[in-house]
Amino acid sequence: MSRLERGSEAIGYVGVFFVAFVLVFGVIELLPGIELGPIVKCAISSVSGQASQCDETVSAMPDEESESPVDSGDREMQRRESRISRLEDEDNRERRASPSPSVSSKQGKTGKGTSSGLAGPGVPGTKKPKIPDVPAWPPRDEGSGLYASESPNAGDYAMKDVVGVAANATSGAWPEAAKNLHHYLENSGKPLEQDVDGMLKDSVSFKEQAAITQKEVIKSAISEAKGDGGDGPITYPVNTGWNAFYFTDSDNWFYALGGISYNWTGYVTVFPPSQLGGEWSYDWFGQVNIYDRYNWDGTKSTKIGPFNVTDKQLGRFHVVGLAQEYDAVGSSSQLHEKGSLRP
Repeated sequence: MSRLERGSEAIGYVGVFFVAFVLVFGVIELLPGIELGPIVKCAISSVSGQASQCDETVSAMPDEESESPVDSGDREMQRRESRISRLEDEDNRERRASPSPSVSSKQGKTGKGTSSGLAGPGVPGTKKPKIPDVPAWPPRDEGSGLYASESPNAGDYAMKDVVGVAANATSGAWPEAAKNLHHYLENSGKPLEQDVDGMLKDSVSFKEQAAITQKEVIKSAISEAKGDGGDGPITYPVNTGWNAFYFTDSDNWFYALGGISYNWTGYVTVFPPSQLGGEWSYDWFGQVNIYDRYNWDGTKSTKIGPFNVTDKQLGRFHVVGLAQEYDAVGSSSQLHEKGSLRP
């Protein structure tokens, strides 16, 4: 189920009136001086999945220099080409102002995550080791397609205004979802920092899943320490591989990211039991790091008022250069925990 499907229940109150209001006034703001009838028709057609009608809209726009309601075929073609050229000029100016994602989305120095989560051999004692760097981000999926590989039409511009106003309307209930969507529409392609402490607070299932990974690393450290025959505390650097997680208990984060990859970095000190066969104790210092490629590459749709809005339509903004996919990244604050485990 896509973010949009889950969101339909909460934003259904927008209704026919809201969508119609936004369409009309969004177009007025975007294209002042243009006859509203054809543009509104184009925007509605775009929302309902009939973007081809926007070609008719472009040719149906009146030319300010025209004095006769009847034009020859050549005159009609000239008007059409003039309107398309004007839209393309605006679009090209916006694209030139936007940095390339290959330049703005680079990760810094990286470490190497391991299946056990232990990033190196243990060192006797409790001295803090060097904290490993986060592993290289997981491979990106294909997303919606090549950025700015097609030219936008009038319906794309109108639809972008509609989506922006809808994001504002839902920012109170889903602040992170609205923030991420606005960043997509801002068209910079730059990575956007995420509130990982907020994720752990808002999503109990994410906190529990991260804790499961944490305990697996601690067990690995205890197993290593036992194998080394340690009779005192041993400290291990921690850097896990990337783990997948999908939000199901937080609408805010479900709409913001859907699914993420996460890992732990930090260190853990394990202490042998004071009695034979007793529990090992541990002292854990670590932070949760997350990564997700923000894009709209699904095949789902949802009903908002009288319209079906699809992931494909939102992904189209990237393809026509009106929005840009980006890397969503973040790290929690340093988390400290003491406890005990029986190996």
